[in-house]
Amino acid sequence: MFDQINLKELGNMCRRKRKELGFTMEELEDEQISVSTISNIERGVPIVSHQKIEYYCVHKLKLNISDYNQLSQQERKLKLEKEEELWFIERLIEQGNPDEGLTELKKFNLSGFRELEAMIFYLKGRAYYYKNQWEQARKNFLRTIEFVDKYPQIGKSNIASICYNDLGRINFFYYGNLKNALQYTELGISCFNPDGERYHILYTLKICQVLYLEKLNRIQDAYQTVKELWKCLDQIDYLDVVLNTYEMRAKLLFKMKRFDDAIYTAKKGLEISTLNKSPERTLELITTLGSIYLKLNQLNNAEKCFLEGLNLKNQIAKKYLFITTFTQIGILYMKKKQFEKAQSYLKVAVEIGQKSPDVVRYAQSLTELGVCHLAQHDISKASDIFLQALSVAKNHSLYYKASQILTKLTKLWEHRDEEKFNMYMAELFRFNLLLDEEQ
Repeated sequence: MFDQINLKELGNMCRRKRKELGFTMEELEDEQISVSTISNIERGVPIVSHQKIEYYCVHKLKLNISDYNQLSQQERKLKLEKEEELWFIERLIEQGNPDEGLTELKKFNLSGFRELEAMIFYLKGRAYYYKNQWEQARKNFLRTIEFVDKYPQIGKSNIASICYNDLGRINFFYYGNLKNALQYTELGISCFNPDGERYHILYTLKICQVLYLEKLNRIQDAYQTVKELWKCLDQIDYLDVVLNTYEMRAKLLFKMKRFDDAIYTAKKGLEISTLNKSPERTLELITTLGSIYLKLNQLNNAEKCFLEGLNLKNQIAKKYLFITTFTQIGILYMKKKQFEKAQSYLKVAVEIGQKSPDVVRYAQSLTELGVCHLAQHDISKASDIFLQALSVAKNHSLYYKASQILTKLTKLWEHRDEEKFNMYMAELFRFNLLLDEEQ
């Protein structure tokens, strides 16, 4: 009889039955069966004698194991019902109703299916993520990952990959830690099960990986991942990932000085984002296109792009997305020698940046404001602002950005103050060494 019994499944039945009867393990202990033996039975540990298992099931729990097949069918049916219940709660949360989802989770009864706890923690994490309660979300995502490691059969759900993705986003967007964001994202990619559920998360993880690599100035690494996404673009159902791929491909091609390809990609992405009325992606793409025109000195085209982007301000809640647009239009007006106008736009970029989670955009806006003051021969003000930008770069280990700012500081003090020039030159050398090590 025991040859046909799945001990883990039987253990789950025993645990649930004991809890239904309202007993603790200690209350069922007697001279024939100890607490440790009961624990081993309920965990499905294959070291307990058949006699002890039968004694515990029949005499203590009134479970007739001779009807195991029928009990097993009932077990699977109940588990499916519980999984279906969680599926509906997941839909509730993902459709933007986190409070209602949390209420339903409080009422949910696991019925002894301990592996479903992973799903409970995952759904709580997602609900708190939508509620912008980052620390609560983070704790629940980490608990989810612990449970997935404990119950490998949950791996096909790919909820661990989603948790790693959200942990990465929390680290970047809300704690400003790019390195941790990239690390979590790469863990999400490595644990992804290609034969499992929620396949969309692979593409989401990869586009986030591209974003973090690009912000860390690892352009070639970022472009390799974009090429992977570009090849399977027609397989991606998630519009936001598709548009992000166009945006990041255009940005990377621009940084690689492949301007014609970058313009083509940005324009194609803009056609899709406009058609689908996606203002956030439209802003990013139109700003990227304007930046390319600016680099090519096509100032009128660049200005049209930036002003068109700024017209979206009433449609976009994430104001930090405008930092780059304000910064770039500031650079444009500096090129036109309209320094007061440039300074006004750059000040807005910095003001938004001060409240922003995107430290890279903030550091860049500060740097360009410093450049604007320098162009107006306000050396003291330029130096102060460069130092603010340098502090942001240092605090977030943005070595390449720190190197760029230190280069400006050394040029600023060259022939003006030999002591400061030498000090910043030495610091520039140190950061370049750190940059070499990082790469």
